Amino acid sequence: MKSKFFKLKEDFWIKNDQKEKVYFVDNKFLTMGLQFDISKGNEILYYVKEKLLTFMSKYEIFEQDKVIAKVKQKVTIFREKIEVESKYGNLEIVGSIFDYNYRIYQNKKK
Repeated sequence: MKSKFFKLKEDFWIKNDQKEKVYFVDNKFLTMGLQFDISKGNEILYYVKEKLLTFMSKYEIFEQDKVIAKVKQKVTIFREKIEVESKYGNLEIVGSIFDYNYRIYQNKKK
């Protein structure tokens, strides 16, 4: 996800492969950096907050006020690489910045 440093409210739905609305992303209004809730129904499942004043993008993902994951963008040329440290294990996401095609690896395996 990418966001402007200062932004106006921008909400959207995450849909499944049948195009059904599953999760709602509620961006916070007039924030510095990216901050949003991910909800299903009337329940907020996760809260995401961008850490400011870092060279590369870094985010923390909260579940009921507890950090459950840290997301870090890595420096690469012509492809995007993101590392995720979470309570579910460590992941590496690698993809093309040109066609938004990504692969997710856990312990260097697809």
